[in-house]
Amino acid sequence: MPRLQFLRTAFVLFFVMTIGSPAFSQDQPATSVLDARVEMFMQQSLQKRAAGQEQTPRMLDALIHSRDQQNRLLLHLFIRTTDQGASLSALEGVQITGTYGDIIAARVPADHLSQLATMPAVQRVEAMNRLRPGNNEANEDTGVNQLHAVESAEFPNGYKGEGVIIGVIDTGIDIRHNDFRDENGTRIIYLRETNDEGTTVWSADDIDNNPESVTQVDTDGHGTHVTGTAASSNPEFLGVAPMAEIIAVKTDFSDGDIVAGVEFVFNKADSLGMPAVANLSLGGHYGPHDGTSLSDLALSSLTGPGKVIVAAAGNEGSDMLHTTHDAQGNAPDSGSYTLLDYWEGYSVIAAYFDDPADVNLGIHVYYNGQDFYSESWGAGDGFNSEDIAITDDFSVAVSGETATTEGIHEILIQAEYEVTEESGIDQDSLEVYLYAYGSGRFNAWVLQGDWFSEYEDANLNIIGGNTDLTVGQPATSRSVIAVGSHVTRASWTSASGDNWGGDASVGDISGFSSIGPSRDGRILPHITAPGQFIGSAMSQDIPAEDIDDRFTLDGGLHMIQQGTSMATPHVAGIVALMLQANPLLSSLEARDILQTTARNDEFTGAVLPNNIWGAGKVDAFTAVTQTATSIDEGYLETSPVVAQLYPNYPNPFNPATVIRYDIDAPGEVTLSVYNSIGQQVATLVQNSLQSAGSYRVSFDGSALSSGVYMVKLQTSGGIQTRMMTLLK
Repeated sequence: MPRLQFLRTAFVLFFVMTIGSPAFSQDQPATSVLDARVEMFMQQSLQKRAAGQEQTPRMLDALIHSRDQQNRLLLHLFIRTTDQGASLSALEGVQITGTYGDIIAARVPADHLSQLATMPAVQRVEAMNRLRPGNNEANEDTGVNQLHAVESAEFPNGYKGEGVIIGVIDTGIDIRHNDFRDENGTRIIYLRETNDEGTTVWSADDIDNNPESVTQVDTDGHGTHVTGTAASSNPEFLGVAPMAEIIAVKTDFSDGDIVAGVEFVFNKADSLGMPAVANLSLGGHYGPHDGTSLSDLALSSLTGPGKVIVAAAGNEGSDMLHTTHDAQGNAPDSGSYTLLDYWEGYSVIAAYFDDPADVNLGIHVYYNGQDFYSESWGAGDGFNSEDIAITDDFSVAVSGETATTEGIHEILIQAEYEVTEESGIDQDSLEVYLYAYGSGRFNAWVLQGDWFSEYEDANLNIIGGNTDLTVGQPATSRSVIAVGSHVTRASWTSASGDNWGGDASVGDISGFSSIGPSRDGRILPHITAPGQFIGSAMSQDIPAEDIDDRFTLDGGLHMIQQGTSMATPHVAGIVALMLQANPLLSSLEARDILQTTARNDEFTGAVLPNNIWGAGKVDAFTAVTQTATSIDEGYLETSPVVAQLYPNYPNPFNPATVIRYDIDAPGEVTLSVYNSIGQQVATLVQNSLQSAGSYRVSFDGSALSSGVYMVKLQTSGGIQTRMMTLLK
């Protein structure tokens, strides 16, 4: 998957380091329904208006926006309401573009933000985010080839995805490519494109009989390649589900359009009476990384029986994007610090923490033996900006914004400065840190620009960045299947006959594959699949200047790409085979089967699941055969129970804690506890038939040693896990 563009969503601390901006603060409610980016934009607008300035606030660059026919600025937002958006009709010029349960997708005139924020029915407002898209050996590795050869009276062609829809929400598709055709014509039954002109839908009849009417082209090639991996019918580059029907959605990569694209796939599947799996080989890092962003929740609301979503974990497994501290001290000079690596002089940082933590964050500049501290931002502090003078000719302007929703606090930071000859600054002597003080744990991600440094010094309370919690959204959504990448190929022969290779060991995890857990402690990714040096269909619409001959195969009809983007369609294709066996399979059920049938080997190790491999390597043959068997065993005789496992309290604990969970329907429940090497240490509830409701279970760890333990809740709707820490 090409490098992810960082998302811009909820709970973020935002500092702006520029030269010479004035000090400014704006009163605002301690708890705002607006996320930090939207709130920051509104406050910057007020700041510029007060100063008599007409230029657009800088934060607008981080917001997806457009103009209506009256040239009014429209912000593209997700809005959670209690009235299905009815109250929004009071705002002139609002355009509602989608409804997902209690979450509304809308375009709202910017001058209505303050009114929107005070509406009683509005519970939360989040800016939409701009995402970007991140094989014979592979099919042998996953066991897909075996499934293609399995024949039965019910499936005489074997398991090849017949009767199932694969929806690919991506950069589009090359409709002329023979890998997506059979003897009857195109297998692309619908093609949807969203651009500045609106949304257009073409049918298979348009593609076969009036191809000139189809104006969509895939000039990037990512979507064509991904679709080929999932569903190509070319025997030389056979996809996982070569008889599946295809719906291609060319997205504008706002997460609002991505949610709408998934909804389009599932609605078309419903109209045809077919199950469907949606492939999301895309992602980013704006957001709380815990499944609570409105875009993650909207995606979860679309899943159900016969509706499965598979998403790429991300390609940041070797990037120092993340840091976490247990805040300490009561002032900036008594706290902890993480150094930013200078290479661009620009960073956007998002930080999150939960009640009852009380964390304060800011910027610390160290230059020529002197310390300089920005104002700090904590829960409910709102917007503020100030100048920090480092020398007479070099200053740093710092702005901050905070927001709070349901006990989750966000702080958004943008840091920008330029070391020039005129500034007189010695770059080697300039160090810029994120500082933290207070109490409780926070997590922070660099979203743009300079990453965190791995430099650590315990004596100075300097804590390095790390590659943990680099699985991005939407893979953090609680109802999707998150996919990491492992290696099945180390070299290839290009169309010119030259041999090429990379630094990869066949069988090992891909170095770029993002690492979990989620911020709320769930093990991620769920599974891994082949994603490195994958050969698949190449779009003929890629401009010649963008083609690298080293990666072209088969006369330019196929190409090599790599990333968790390439791993994801392997799993989406396998899910299509599972849906062929059981058309009522849900995301949670498919995920459970994929995890319980995953393979381990000398590369994964025996201690699984973990936050590198998830449950291990995907095993298509066992997963599909277990899916088929589960029908005979009555696996779906009753509707799956939807359950919610909450964080234990207190946490950390010694020696006892309380675990709370909800179930929405009667069903069997098992609640168990595992240690850090995967051994079960306690069974708190064993196959108990429980009524719908809320439950509290006490756990006593007196007989256990200090450490991190995993709580696992298992119902017919799937498995949920939480991490808890025993400190004696």
